[in-house]
Amino acid sequence: IKSSTGRLETDKTVEWTFPEFPDSFPVTGKTIRPNSYISFDWSGGLPNQLVEIALSTFGENATVIKITEHEMNNDADGILMMMRQTEGWANFLACMKAYLEYGINLRTGAFDFMFQR
Repeated sequence: IKSSTGRLETDKTVEWTFPEFPDSFPVTGKTIRPNSYISFDWSGGLPNQLVEIALSTFGENATVIKITEHEMNNDADGILMMMRQTEGWANFLACMKAYLEYGINLRTGAFDFMFQR
């Protein structure tokens, strides 16, 4: 997320802007349980795009993160969307790990090439 109009809270809608897209997207917080679970809807009025992020401890020094994004059509467009979203979530997790463990922001400048002419 490049910017947000506010903190994500239950039943509150904020606008998220991503560095790789020119538009902002409405995101509505659904259920937030600190340190264990976040869900939000970023459908923008389209069919259900609920995202669930569940965190659980693994051993003494690790956390397992499970991300589930609902519902994508079972057609060519839905499958392409699923592939792109999976790629995005994998990037999100890798960037978060680098930031939390090493203080490195992998997203800084990562999309600058998209706007060069």
